Amino acid sequence: MLIYKDLINDSFSYFSVFDVVKKSKNYKISLHPEEKQQIEKFLIQLYEEVTNEEPGSKHYVLLIIHQIMLELYRTHTKSKERIKDNTYKVDWIADILLYINEHLHEPLSLTTLADKCLVSPSHFSRVFKETTGIGLTVYINTKRIIKSKDLLLETDYTISHIAEMCGFESNPHFYRMFKKYMNTTPASYRKKNDISNI
Repeated sequence: MLIYKDLINDSFSYFSVFDVVKKSKNYKISLHPEEKQQIEKFLIQLYEEVTNEEPGSKHYVLLIIHQIMLELYRTHTKSKERIKDNTYKVDWIADILLYINEHLHEPLSLTTLADKCLVSPSHFSRVFKETTGIGLTVYINTKRIIKSKDLLLETDYTISHIAEMCGFESNPHFYRMFKKYMNTTPASYRKKNDISNI
């Protein structure tokens, strides 16, 4: 057997990568771009050694194979940590999204929301965008516009009262945001979509 299988310590052998994927029944190891590049480099070196047949080529090929197996083992271990981290992110984001939905009428600053999650504002902002695909401000504005649309069509509340209920700082701010997202004013939207006028 060419692969060096004796344990140098109690936690790793070059067969460990096979053991962990077999145990988890997940035979696909996902690589990040930089990890792919590293494996590609090893494979290119492997090809060159096999092709050129330099002195000590077989030993060098074996070293490269060992390196590939070690990298794959480390990558698999990291990927399990990523899954745990992503699970945490999903739970964490789910809680804060629920909070935002229930408190749209209140001021929702980055600092306030980060404090509720016991993380720094910069960390909160990064994780929020990674998970939802959009920034916090855009998300909150979008949710407020959606809520205001429903209130415009389903209630007789004044536009200023709806602006207040949806957490906009002022009527001008509400008009500006509504026009930006809906390309019309709140009053025009209500009038155009009022079923009683049809």
